[in-house]
Amino acid sequence: SPDQKIKNFRIFHNCSSRKENMTLVFRADASHELGMGHLIRCLHLAECAASHNPRNVFVLNFANNEIAGLVRKQGYEAILLQEREPDHEFKVLSQFSQDENAAFIFDVCHQKTLTDPMGFQSLTRRLASGKQTSVLIDGLGQHSLSSKTQPAVDFVLIPYGENSTDEIVTESGRCTYLRGLRYFICHPDFQKNRLRPSAPDAARKILVSCGGSDPKKIAYFIMEEVEESCEGLEIRIVIGPAFEPTYIEDLKRLANQFIKNSCSFIISPTTLATQIGWADLAVGTSGLSKYEFAISGLPAILISIDPAHAEISDEFIRYGTAVHAGLYEDLPTRRLGEMVHSLASDQTMRNSMSEKGMSLSHGDGGFIIIDKIWERQIWKQNN
Repeated sequence: SPDQKIKNFRIFHNCSSRKENMTLVFRADASHELGMGHLIRCLHLAECAASHNPRNVFVLNFANNEIAGLVRKQGYEAILLQEREPDHEFKVLSQFSQDENAAFIFDVCHQKTLTDPMGFQSLTRRLASGKQTSVLIDGLGQHSLSSKTQPAVDFVLIPYGENSTDEIVTESGRCTYLRGLRYFICHPDFQKNRLRPSAPDAARKILVSCGGSDPKKIAYFIMEEVEESCEGLEIRIVIGPAFEPTYIEDLKRLANQFIKNSCSFIISPTTLATQIGWADLAVGTSGLSKYEFAISGLPAILISIDPAHAEISDEFIRYGTAVHAGLYEDLPTRRLGEMVHSLASDQTMRNSMSEKGMSLSHGDGGFIIIDKIWERQIWKQNN
C-alpha cells in the first residue's frame, strides 16, 4: 500500500543516516599474558564497518599504553580501564549508554570474566537503559558466559561449530543467538583470497603464526624443529604486536643460524590475509588464526598452548582442515618437525584439507554482524 511504501522509505532513510552516525564501542581484553585475539577480532570487525564511517571506541582492560597505541595508530579511540578505580568500567561505558546510535561489542577474556559472571551480568543490565544495541562474543561449553548468566545483550555471537540462529526471551529481554563459522569475523582482505590454486607437489612456503604475544615462545620452538627435520623451505615468521623486544632478537639470531632453510619476518601485520595467500602450509598456535587458515584453504598444523586450547583444537580438527600436534608442553623432540615434513610432502592430503576449509565459511561474518547491528538498531527505534 502507499502508506506501507512511505513507512519503508522512512525506515530505510533512518537506517542509512544512522549508519553514518553510529558509534561502535568495543570492550576488549588484551595483554602480553592474555594474548591479543580478542582485540584483533574487534579491530577486524571495525574494518568491516569502515564503509559506514562509524566512530570506533576501544575500551581496553589489562592493556598497557603500547597496546592502546596500536589501536590509535589505526585511527581509533582507545581508553584504558583502571582496575584499581571502583566501578571505572561502568563509568566509562555509561558515557555511551544514552546514545541511541551507539552499539556495545563485548569481547572479553572468558577465563577472567567467569571468575565473576554475575558482575558481568550486572554491568550489561546497568548499561541497557537506553536504545543502543549490544553484542556479546561468547565461547563454547565451559568457556561460555551466556551459559552461566543472562547478560542484557541483543546478540550472543558464538562464531564456532554448526551454523544456527535462535531467538530467546530472558528476564533481560529479547536475545538472538548467532552460532557457527558463518559468523566468524576476519579482516575484509580475506574476501580477496577466496580462490586458492591446487596445492603444489611439495609445500615449500611455510607460514609460522603464534598469536599477538607468544608468551610461551612457541615460534622459537617451531623454528628449531623445522630446521632440524626439513630442508629447502622458505619460512615466514609473523611477529605479533605484543612480542617482547628481547624475544624478537632471539628469533632473529636463530634465523641467522639456519643452514637448510631460509627464514624472514613479517612485523605486526594488520591482517594475515596476504601471508596466508602466499603460504603453502601454516604452523602455529591454536588461536583464532586457525579459522582464518581454514576459510582461506590453507592447511595447518596446530599447537595448543594450554589444555583449554587443546580441547578446542581436538574438536576443530573434525572439519579436516588441520592436524593437531598436541599440547606444547607434551610435544617430544622432533615430533613437530616430522609432522611438517610429512604434510609438506603429501599433496593429496593438503588438497583435501584446503577444499574442506574453504567450504566452511565465505569469510563475510563481520559484514553480516554489522548489518544485524544496524537492523536491530532500526527495530528498536521503531518499536
